Amino acid sequence: MQGKSNEQRQWRPPLKKLTLDLVEPQREEGSEVWEVVAIARVQMGNQPFSGASVQFSHQGNDIGLPVMTDGIGRAKKVFPDLGVGSHTISATLVETGVSVTDTIRLKKPDNSKQTLNLELQPAEKIGQEWLVRAVATVTTGNNPIANSEVQFYLQTISWDSPVTTEADGRANQEFVLDKPGRWVIEATCGALKRKVTINIPEDEKIVPVELVAQCLNTQNYGNYTKYITSWQVFSSKGEPIPNVTIRIFDSDLAEGFKDFPTDENGSAKYETRISGTEKRRVIEGQVLNHPKIHDFMSLYSNSGTT
Repeated sequence: MQGKSNEQRQWRPPLKKLTLDLVEPQREEGSEVWEVVAIARVQMGNQPFSGASVQFSHQGNDIGLPVMTDGIGRAKKVFPDLGVGSHTISATLVETGVSVTDTIRLKKPDNSKQTLNLELQPAEKIGQEWLVRAVATVTTGNNPIANSEVQFYLQTISWDSPVTTEADGRANQEFVLDKPGRWVIEATCGALKRKVTINIPEDEKIVPVELVAQCLNTQNYGNYTKYITSWQVFSSKGEPIPNVTIRIFDSDLAEGFKDFPTDENGSAKYETRISGTEKRRVIEGQVLNHPKIHDFMSLYSNSGTT
């Protein structure tokens, strides 16, 4: 027999592969509504494929317009306000019609369980000692529980007698700390237990007042541009502050944000990519717990992809 012709042996590109992941559902305390993020990934062979059009659907109904995959082959869709029950989410590769489906079941939260929360107020220095006020709250669902006994501990040693919760479910206790360092305060109520750590610094705390963003480097890879950015924190004296947490808000992140600590130069580095189809993206940085101390950066694609 004669062998196959060259035309019959011609090379064909590998098929595009589509996968779908659902991020752990998120909801606010006491709510029965969840937010679910779906992430579709497209590969050609073993390589991520950018610029593919993916249509997301919920319970068989298309949601919004198709989403293009980014430089690492990802397309994301947020499904807010999903209630109790079973939810079928699908991703379809528009070009081929290939579809993948996943189902998530959201169960009604059990608000009948008793919970214990513990919060510490900022330490107040009095002479050579520090006064710390602790507040333990006992609730069932969103309802405070009165007349519950809460025992407080300092460094695993019981502190004074148990405190009975008031009508608002709160029990208050004051602790006197005699030196700087790491202190562990604990509260127990029956089988419930909560621990909180407080650090008393040796020197006066330096408060951040300014956050400065700058681009350190850009690298063009054809279908996307890689950005290396720096986020530096300064005190009122203009000095960089190490060990400060910077929260970066970027739509390319699965949860929409990520925290980074500053190094000895008061700087936190963050890398991201922007595809040619995206053209422009704005990212924001904030000093954690200080949302007014923030800065923005606009990123542009230099890939030339249309």
